[in-house]
Amino acid sequence: MEQPAATALYYWQNYQFLLGWVRSRYEDILSDEERAFVVQFDALPQPAQALLVRMLMRKGLLFRHSKLVYPEIGDTALAIEPLIACGWILANPDIPVEDLWRQLLKTELHQQLQVPKACSKANALDWLLSELPATAHWDSSVPGLSDALYQLQIQDISDLFRLMFFGNAYQELTEFVVADLGIMRYETVPFPDEARAFKNRHELAVYRQIHQCTLLLDDKDWDACRDQLPEPQPQNVWLQRRRDKLCYRLAYQLERSGDLGGAMTLYQNTHYPGSHIRQIRILMAQEAFEPAWDLWQTAVAEVQVEADMQALERMGPRLAKKVGANFHVEKADIPTEMIETVPLESGESVEVRAAQLIATPRNPVYFMENSLINGLFGLWCWPALFAPVQGAFFHPYQLAPADLHHPDFVARRADIFGSLWQQFEQQGQQDKYAKANRDTQGKKHNKDNKPSHPALHYAEAIRQRYSEKQGIANPFVNWNLLTPELLELGLTCLPADWLQALFRRLLSDIRANRSGFPDLVQFHLDQQTATFIEVKGPGDTLQDNQRRWMAEFARIGIPHRVSHVRW
Repeated sequence: MEQPAATALYYWQNYQFLLGWVRSRYEDILSDEERAFVVQFDALPQPAQALLVRMLMRKGLLFRHSKLVYPEIGDTALAIEPLIACGWILANPDIPVEDLWRQLLKTELHQQLQVPKACSKANALDWLLSELPATAHWDSSVPGLSDALYQLQIQDISDLFRLMFFGNAYQELTEFVVADLGIMRYETVPFPDEARAFKNRHELAVYRQIHQCTLLLDDKDWDACRDQLPEPQPQNVWLQRRRDKLCYRLAYQLERSGDLGGAMTLYQNTHYPGSHIRQIRILMAQEAFEPAWDLWQTAVAEVQVEADMQALERMGPRLAKKVGANFHVEKADIPTEMIETVPLESGESVEVRAAQLIATPRNPVYFMENSLINGLFGLWCWPALFAPVQGAFFHPYQLAPADLHHPDFVARRADIFGSLWQQFEQQGQQDKYAKANRDTQGKKHNKDNKPSHPALHYAEAIRQRYSEKQGIANPFVNWNLLTPELLELGLTCLPADWLQALFRRLLSDIRANRSGFPDLVQFHLDQQTATFIEVKGPGDTLQDNQRRWMAEFARIGIPHRVSHVRW
């Protein structure tokens, strides 16, 4: 479907697009009521449709007529009449006193409800609760106001359509505006039926149940959240992960509140990263050191997330001592240097100052932090990022696949990543061919040494995507920082084996490993290599994810160091 262009009625066009999208993709699971809603919406006059969408885009369900002013719609009193007639809007309803208080200004509270003038707006609520019934009719409560109050009656069905379109309950209709105004451009992704978010009504219901439990958890109603947890969803991987995350978050809150038994039960029934560690911590808090040690050993053998392994290694010495076992972890020796300088100017960053002091004409330094390697990675794996797999893309306004941080992100795209890794092999063949040409130094070169595959190697593929995809949203590419100059420096001075190793580590745990890169990269133009430099001001220390990247640099053989700046 073609996305609508921005106009004064952009929101109305967008809502029509949303309804058409949902109807075309979910016709088989829509209820009769939902189909009737679409038909009835299409039959309304355009001003009524536009006003309804305006109200759906705003917060809450109550709207004073005086606040519904939209020049592109015209007379909203006329526009709202068809909406009242079909029951989608209720005029002048009975409402709780709290809502009556919210809708009125301070002066209106004094004039219409005789609230004492000494009462502030905040204190007026207590006065109203003591003087009025629990609910009030708008007309009879404020007869001196010639301002109707309207209540939206179709929020639930609209929320359902929004969920089916976005594949989540947190994105709002305002999401369209970002694209309409050209603030964000999104990649075009195919949407085959097998890739849609929900295959049936049951999955829709489970998602809504998970969302409701999340709201209860956020409100700290942990018992209600636990009572309403849906059953496991092994047939839908992305729904199951949402449930696992909810269980982990609930277990953590129960643990903090002292319900260690309830927390342990939930941790044992979720595969969310970190659940093993929380179980061990609970056992240690209960002084059950032998079971904790047994679980620790199991976790060390099974855990594949580096952050979890780092936490387990920290627990190891104390836990081993409790059970009389031996455990020792070798600490990585990170190269360091000290930089002396004058105090920073107001607003100056220590990283920029360090870069200026370290750089030379043939060894320029860039303050890139996470943007360089992530940017090259995002360009390289573009085809995998935007592959139309089930549970990944639900609508045309999506920055990244929904399963980006899931453990099987790579496995579900194995064929695509297989082709991408071959680009590094192709680079190796071309490097070997170039070396053979240099070795012959003018002699007739054996044609059998030519690379057998003319496919793009990784650097050519990255350059091509940089040119073709310029400005399109990618969760790893910062187009403002990744300039053509920096792109070429990265591809020239970061060898293929470095990038291949760094990309593999990124893919092993995208959520944890996309951050923690050193602040600076220094390119050595004569040697066509680079050094990664983490800058620390006085009193600053390395974070866990930074230590993990330093250990990986050491393993790969990438020059790196920590520069401590003092003044």
